[in-house]
Amino acid sequence: DLIFDVLCESKYIIDYGCLGSTINGPLVREDVLQILQETCPNDFQAFPTVIRCANLKLPAYELTNYWLINPNNLSGQINEVASDATIDYKNHYITAMKCFILQENHMNGHHLSRLNGDRMRVIISPHLHKILKKSKIKGLKFEKDDTEKWEKFKDRF
Repeated sequence: DLIFDVLCESKYIIDYGCLGSTINGPLVREDVLQILQETCPNDFQAFPTVIRCANLKLPAYELTNYWLINPNNLSGQINEVASDATIDYKNHYITAMKCFILQENHMNGHHLSRLNGDRMRVIISPHLHKILKKSKIKGLKFEKDDTEKWEKFKDRF
């Protein structure tokens, strides 16, 4: 199991179905994992984790119902002409981004993927977005690509 040490009480964690991590993938609670397994079982790897308290002034605990999600695919080529982003292709990282536009058919048939050009960012299909949004899971942050804005102003480029 992967071990994550945190400095807060468990009550600040257990309500969240999705937690950010520093190792290139989100931590998801078992109910979110179930949704992913039903919707896109071939799009990711799941690794068991242990979240434990590293603050000796707080009660000790271990949470074992979170999984690290590692998307298997790179998708979502960014439309560089339309986007306001600086991309470091050597290190596969977007160094600055105000808005981004993805190329058409950017998911290549997947529901969960890493954004090509930024291995930290996870992208999802509209279908998976609808399912996750309906489930009202805390901790998910959705960023929408700015395709609609691009359609309005693309004649300027």
